Amino acid sequence: MTFANPLMLLGLLAIAIPIAVHLFNFRRYRKVYFSNTRYLTMLQSETRRQSKLRRRLLLACRIIAIAMIALTFAQPTITPKEQKVSTGMSAVTVYVDNSYSMQGNSTEGQLLETARDKAREIAAAYKPDDNFQLLLSDCQGNQFRWLSRDEFLAYIDQIEPTAKGHSLHNAARRAADFLSHSGAHNRELYIISDFQQSAFQPEAMPTDNTISITLVPLQAASADNIYIDTVTLSAPVVQKGSHLTASARIVNAGNSTIEKAPLRLFVNGTQQAVASVDLPPHSDATVDLHFVATCDSALHCRVETTDYPISFDDRYYFSVDIQPPVNLTTIEGSKNANTALQRLFDGDSAIAYTTQQANNIDFSRLANANAIILDELGEIPSGLAQTLSTFVRNGGTLVVVPAANANIQSYNALLASLSAPTLDPMANNKLKASQVNLENRLYSQVFSGKTADMEMPTVTARYPMNTTGNTVREVIIQLADGTPALTATPCDGGLLYLWAMPLRPEYTDFTSQALFVPTLFNMALYSRILPHAAFTIGAPEPIPVNYPVGDADRLTPRLAALDTTYQTIPTLHHSGSQTIMLPPELPSDGNYNLTMAGSTLQALAFNYSRSESLMQFHSRSDLAKLIANYNLTNCSVVSNASAPLDHYIRQKRQGRPLWMWCLALALLALAAETALTIIPPSKK
Repeated sequence: MTFANPLMLLGLLAIAIPIAVHLFNFRRYRKVYFSNTRYLTMLQSETRRQSKLRRRLLLACRIIAIAMIALTFAQPTITPKEQKVSTGMSAVTVYVDNSYSMQGNSTEGQLLETARDKAREIAAAYKPDDNFQLLLSDCQGNQFRWLSRDEFLAYIDQIEPTAKGHSLHNAARRAADFLSHSGAHNRELYIISDFQQSAFQPEAMPTDNTISITLVPLQAASADNIYIDTVTLSAPVVQKGSHLTASARIVNAGNSTIEKAPLRLFVNGTQQAVASVDLPPHSDATVDLHFVATCDSALHCRVETTDYPISFDDRYYFSVDIQPPVNLTTIEGSKNANTALQRLFDGDSAIAYTTQQANNIDFSRLANANAIILDELGEIPSGLAQTLSTFVRNGGTLVVVPAANANIQSYNALLASLSAPTLDPMANNKLKASQVNLENRLYSQVFSGKTADMEMPTVTARYPMNTTGNTVREVIIQLADGTPALTATPCDGGLLYLWAMPLRPEYTDFTSQALFVPTLFNMALYSRILPHAAFTIGAPEPIPVNYPVGDADRLTPRLAALDTTYQTIPTLHHSGSQTIMLPPELPSDGNYNLTMAGSTLQALAFNYSRSESLMQFHSRSDLAKLIANYNLTNCSVVSNASAPLDHYIRQKRQGRPLWMWCLALALLALAAETALTIIPPSKK
C-alpha cells in the first residue's frame, strides 16, 4: 500500500483525544443505604454494564472516524506486487481501427464513434504535457509524430472510415518501433478495434516489455452482413451485340436468414436486370444477371444489393471493354488443310481467322497477328524463323504443330532461340495422356465439376522433347511415360506452345476429344491481353493496360473516376509491347477510365477488399487466452470496455485508490456516534 500524502497520517495522533476524554470522564457514584437493597443492587449493576458498553462504542466510533478522516487525506492506494506505479513523462500511442467493419453497431452506437469516445477517455487519463500519437488503419507516414493532448483530441474528431488497412499486429509492430525511440519513461500502446480474426495474429505482436500494450475490444451488437463477393462474365471477349451473363456471388456472413435479398445490375448508369435470392446463415449463392452489349464503347457496370449498417461491400463494380476480334493466322505446310482447325475458328466472331501457305507467306500480315499457328511445316526457313522469334519476343503467341516428316534441325533452330524444348526423332509407340495441367490458364473456368473421369487423348506417334539447362517449359499435357505432349514456354512478353505430334487422326485422336476446343481456342483468345473486369483497391498485383508505348514519352496518361471529378496520373511500366500500371491509391471504389489526350484507352473498375466483410471477431475471453498462449507478458485486455476507460487506466497506472472507502467509513462512524449520543438508553 502506498500513500499520496503520507504526512496526513500525522492526523492519526488525534485518536488520543477521544481516548483521553474516555479515560477522564468517569462518573462518581455515592452510596445510599436502604433497608432492602436486593432489587436496587440488581438495577444498579445492569445500568453500569449498559453505560460501560455505550461508552466503549462511542470511543470506537470516534477513533474510527478520526482514523478514516486522516487516511482519506493521505489517499492510500493498493498496488499489486507485479504492477509498478507509473511516474515521469508518458508517450501514449492510440491505434483506432477505422476499417469498414467498424461501421457495425454496438449497444452504445456505431463502433467507430465508440472508438472515438474511448480514445478521448484514454487522453483524459494522462497529463496534458504527455506526448500522444494517433494511428489509424492506413498507418500513413504523417501519423507518426507526437501531438499535444489538445491536438490529439482535435484529430480524433476527424477520423473517418477507410478501405486502406494494415493488419492489427503489423500496425502494433510499427507503433512499438516508434515508441521505443520516444525516450519517455512510460510507453503505452492502446489498440481500439473489433479485433476481426482475419486482421489479428497474436504470434506477430511485439514482445518488448518496455512497452505496455492494452487491447480494447469493441463488440458489435449483431454480426450480420451480406456482401457481393465477385462478379464473373460469361464471355472473355465482348463485342457489340453480345449477349452476356454477369454471375454475381452474394454471401451471407451473418447468423440470420436473409429472405429476398435484392440484386440489381446497372450498365452505364441504367438498370438492366434485377433479381432476388434467399440466403440461409453463413451461405452463398450465385445469381445470373443477363444483359446485352448495345454500344461500341466500354461498358461501366455494377451489381448492388441493400444491407445495413455495413454497406461498403454492397456494390461490386466491373468494366467491359468492347474489343475487336483476335487476329489469328495459320501457316499451312501441307496441301491438305487441317479441317479441324478450320471448323473450330471459321465463323467465330471473336476470332479473325486467316490462312497462308508456307510457300507464299505475306510477312506484312504476320506483323498484325495476335497469334500464329505453324501447322505441319516440313521445314522452317531461317528468314521465317527470325520473323517468328521477333514476333514472340514482342508479345505474340506462336503455336508449333510439327509435320510427320519435319526437318527437325530447322525446327530446333527456332525452338532453341526461344529457350523452348527441342525435338528428337519421331517415336512410333501408342501412348495415352495421363495428366492435364488444369491449373494452366488455358483451362481456367473450363471445368466446373469432377475431372477424374475425363477421357484422355491417345497418341500413336510423337516427337520426344529434349530439354537442356537453358530450356524453359511448362508441361500442359503429359503422356503415360512421363514425356510431354504439349508444353508452353514464355519468352519476354510472348508465349510459345509446342505440340509433340501432328494434330491429325492418324497420329492422335485429340481433335475429337473434349479438350481440343478449349485448348486451341484459348491459345488464340489469350494471345492478346484480356482486360480484367475488376481489380481490388490495395492489392499489390500490377494491372495490364492497353497503352501506346510509342507515345509514352510525350503524352501523360490519366486515371479518372467516372462519377466524380477525381483524377490521378498513374505509374506505368513498359516491357516490350506490354504495359502495366502500378496499383494506384484511390479514394473510393467505382468505375474509372484510363485516358490519354482526352481519349479513353481502357475502362477499369476497382472494388474494396472483401477481407473486412467476414464478421468473425475475437471476444475478450479469446484475446485473454491468446495472450496467455503466446506468453505476451506486455499485453493486457480491458475486461469491461463499456466502463469509463480513464478510470481503468488510472487504476492500472496508479493502483486501486481507497480514499473513497475511507471517507465512507468515516461518515458511517460519525453517524453511529450521533445515533449513540441521541438515542437514550433503554429503561426497565
